[in-house]
Amino acid sequence: MLLETLRKYHPDVMLNRVCSKSYTIPGTEVRIERGTRVIIPVYALNHDPQYFPEPERFYPERFDPENKSSTGMLDFLPFGTGSRKCIGMDYTMIHMKVGLVPLISKFKFGLYGEATTPIELDKGTFNLRAKKLQMFTVRYI
Repeated sequence: MLLETLRKYHPDVMLNRVCSKSYTIPGTEVRIERGTRVIIPVYALNHDPQYFPEPERFYPERFDPENKSSTGMLDFLPFGTGSRKCIGMDYTMIHMKVGLVPLISKFKFGLYGEATTPIELDKGTFNLRAKKLQMFTVRYI
């Protein structure tokens, strides 16, 4: 569930990197020179049907072990990849699980008032956010 949430609602729309060595994209004449700033469109990759069928559907099972072969991990970059990936990745994933389990097991969440599903996103910024404030109800069970 956490990986699918990060895929669908990744807080950063893009990642910025600097090319560490000159590289020619295979099958093309496109060459990226060392020192060139490269922008990786994370939101676009995470919502591309070529990599994630039915990208607008919330489908946590797409990250189950039996389905991972169809979801290449280089297509999914919630924390970046390689030597520049987020150093807090493991810490974050553990704390998300530790924090969510008590909430999900002891509370019921629902939409409140004019909240909409699916959430309408403002895609014109560098960080992903809802177009309008979404209110939820929380009830102890």
